Amino acid sequence: MNLEALPKYYSPKSPKLSDDAPATGSGGLTITDVMAAQGMVQSKAPLGFALFLAKVGVQDPQFAIEGLLN
Repeated sequence: MNLEALPKYYSPKSPKLSDDAPATGSGGLTITDVMAAQGMVQSKAPLGFALFLAKVGVQDPQFAIEGLLN
């Protein structure tokens, strides 16, 4: 997964709201996979991830600015 693809998980254009079970042979990532990867990245490099989220407009830049000042 590319880091540039992450913002689409915060504001999808067409959310898949369904009670159908997902296909078992899918090679795609689920939202659970994406959020788990995000948590891992955030634990390893919180400042860099905060800067990226502020850059793409997902997170308020104030947190990233405070991280730079500390």
